[in-house]
Amino acid sequence: MYVNISGRVHTVDSHGKMLKEVTCENCQIEFVYILERRAKGIGFSPYCLDDEGAAQRAAAASVNRLRKWLAQGFDIVPCPSCGHYQEYMIPWLRGDHRIGLWKTAVAMLYAAAVLAIVTVMIMIQPNYRGYTGLWLLCAALIMVMAARRPLRSWAMRNGTECRDFARDTPRES
Repeated sequence: MYVNISGRVHTVDSHGKMLKEVTCENCQIEFVYILERRAKGIGFSPYCLDDEGAAQRAAAASVNRLRKWLAQGFDIVPCPSCGHYQEYMIPWLRGDHRIGLWKTAVAMLYAAAVLAIVTVMIMIQPNYRGYTGLWLLCAALIMVMAARRPLRSWAMRNGTECRDFARDTPRES
């Protein structure tokens, strides 16, 4: 059963900046950068009965989300003195936060292998006359092509040593 509740959706966008202080783990220099974020808040007024309340809830949600993102967030910024990236920035720099993409690529490869096997089984039938096998084979190839990029980036990242991201020579002041 589907129930339609009409009303008005209120959205509020917030924008904020914050100075972030960082002490370099490599050279112990303190530096500051500007962290900038945007947040959106949404409030719903069912049957347009509470438009002011919905607008206030949207504004409060937007401000709360912005405060949280500014307090907990960081940008990937190298030390201006030596070029070293801080330890907590490296997983984001390397893309380790995208491990779900790799798992999806592996699942797509398994599905493509199963699809290819089914295609071959269909095509070797003595009375086969249709295009079903060809379409399944094309789908398997598309899945392999889609899984190629995340697997390649994962292999390149894990095939090399975990190295320091500092530059070879420090900047001259």
